[in-house]
Amino acid sequence: GRSDHLGGGWNLAPDGVTRMPSWGVQPFAGNGGSNYKAGCCPWNTAFTVDLYKVPFVPENFKLVARTVDSGTGQSIQPSTYQNGWSSESGFVKKCGDYADLVGEDWLIVVTFDGSRTCYKPRTSGTSYCGMMQSYNQFQVSTTCAEGSFGDASGRSDHLGGGWNLAPDGVTRMPSWGVQPFAGNGGSNYKAGCCPWNTAFTVDLYKVPFVPENFKLVARTVDSGT
Repeated sequence: GRSDHLGGGWNLAPDGVTRMPSWGVQPFAGNGGSNYKAGCCPWNTAFTVDLYKVPFVPENFKLVARTVDSGTGQSIQPSTYQNGWSSESGFVKKCGDYADLVGEDWLIVVTFDGSRTCYKPRTSGTSYCGMMQSYNQFQVSTTCAEGSFGDASGRSDHLGGGWNLAPDGVTRMPSWGVQPFAGNGGSNYKAGCCPWNTAFTVDLYKVPFVPENFKLVARTVDSGT
């Protein structure tokens, strides 16, 4: 653009044809910039700005449910995922409620201390229960982009990543629970790790059976018996 404008200054875009508008003015442009209104060019032309970003989770995956909101103070173990748990401070939904995901394209996003990491089942036969109750039945990605997932393992006395390094060699993978044999029946170890007693959430996504660009017209048959 131009140094006294914000934005394109009505200069040509790289295509050599399109003019790039200005979305503001510098105060040194003249009279404290007050002569120059709205957008340019010409000045005082109304404009809008719409902000977009690439979603963290690819758009073909749709949210199924938030399955964990750990809060703090609760030891989360394989039995917690099996039986479910709920209190004023948090919840864990029964993993068996999502048994139908086996063989489908699904993933979870774990948000831990403000950072998000994506996990997929290591094999098509891995269930949601199997992954959440394990330390090595998953693949992990720090970007969630297709093709970026790699096999990873945590610690055998933890559920999830055990604070081990992800395949990128930089990101630490949080634990989403503990095994009862970790010490004192696991009750010393609360919420997520590391450090222990860090709150985390788990959001479950899957690719719908019918692609999103198809819309239901009608149920055309319900045969009965």
